[in-house]
Amino acid sequence: MFSISETSRNVLKAITAISLVFLGLGVLAILFLFEGKSLYSYCAGIIFGAVFTCLKFMLLERTLNRSANMPSANAQNYVRLHYMFRYFLTGVALVVCALRSPICLLGFVLGLFSLRPAVYLAAKKVKDEIV
Repeated sequence: MFSISETSRNVLKAITAISLVFLGLGVLAILFLFEGKSLYSYCAGIIFGAVFTCLKFMLLERTLNRSANMPSANAQNYVRLHYMFRYFLTGVALVVCALRSPICLLGFVLGLFSLRPAVYLAAKKVKDEIV
């Protein structure tokens, strides 16, 4: 296993918090608006999406840490290869969610989209600590 930085821990905490907000809002929407829909499917999608996003983010940090010690040309190729690998993994996960019935595709996509606001929240926290 490898260690993660404090900033990455903040991002992972923010991903978890944002996913829990999505989970809560989705559960309320399903209970009150879409009574016939499966609550379990949506919850499984959010959880799977959040865990997948956290793993992808940890892969990104590992890639960047390893590439920092490489020569420029090798680092550039290494980062590009891992960039494509992460997108390939995302595509495979989307196909699995689309074809696998117990996992809601909407929940998974919301879990995937939790990364961007999480990075903004973590950057704001770091900025507030510096100032």
